Amino acid sequence: MLNNHDTDTLSVTLNVNADGFSDWSGKALVNLLNPKQTATVSSDGCATLSAPNRGYSIWVLKKDAPSISGIIFPTEMYR
Repeated sequence: MLNNHDTDTLSVTLNVNADGFSDWSGKALVNLLNPKQTATVSSDGCATLSAPNRGYSIWVLKKDAPSISGIIFPTEMYR
């Protein structure tokens, strides 16, 4: 997700269940660039995802996220 707003964190609610792929309803998602940020896919297949101002986020199933403890991500360097 890309956010080009100067000052605001923005979010969007969207359907993450694509035709031809497994159902993600009830699954946990994690932002790879800020692992403290998570979302749960609702029963209707929707999830609300966000990105920081002038930044981006990359969302994946939490169970598929690599183990990333100790890594400093670009978004953390400027906070």
